[in-house]
Amino acid sequence: MILYAGILASIVLPYCWIKGIEHLDPVRCSMVMNLLPVFTAVLAVLILHETLSSYHVIGSVMALMGVMLSQEPALWNTPALWNKPSRHPR
Repeated sequence: MILYAGILASIVLPYCWIKGIEHLDPVRCSMVMNLLPVFTAVLAVLILHETLSSYHVIGSVMALMGVMLSQEPALWNTPALWNKPSRHPR
């Protein structure tokens, strides 16, 4: 566990994060930062053979939905979505 926390979480993850910021813009990387706990849970299950509980799954789904919603600005910024024309002419 010390090697996992010391090497992967303290060295490998920040290195990959910095390389990602070099290739993408910081705004896009900050949205994906919410997925770090999801990746941590997946790695804990795969490497440390931890048990996956229902709250892990619920939290992971919520984090994934949040990132997916934040990646669709056209859906939220479309004025036609909020100002639908009425069926009856005035």
